[in-house]
Amino acid sequence: MVLGKQSAGGTLTVDAYDRDVKTRLAQGTLKTLDNQIDPTTGTLKLRAIFDNAKGTLFPNQFVNARLLVQEKHGVTLVPTAAVQRNAQATYVYLVKADSTVTVRSIALGTNGRRRL
Repeated sequence: MVLGKQSAGGTLTVDAYDRDVKTRLAQGTLKTLDNQIDPTTGTLKLRAIFDNAKGTLFPNQFVNARLLVQEKHGVTLVPTAAVQRNAQATYVYLVKADSTVTVRSIALGTNGRRRL
């Protein structure tokens, strides 16, 4: 997804957060991807460019980076623990307005075709 969006000329936003992932230090854009995956961690190195106008970033600083690849609208997010499976369907338990519970079949992913 990242490579596809970048190849199509899209700009991907990268947010740099502090060690506790509570404070956003800077916002930048993704520039390059490494051509090798680290086999020990399964990770890929990415390079982003940050303006750093406020001087919140400095050399060799540890940051947590969040890369926005895609936004979805009109979808419902549920915790993974709420998703149930059997041989026929993937479903969740849904609490209705009258405080009764019903089983609702769901589609996994972000295709937006089925809603709770």
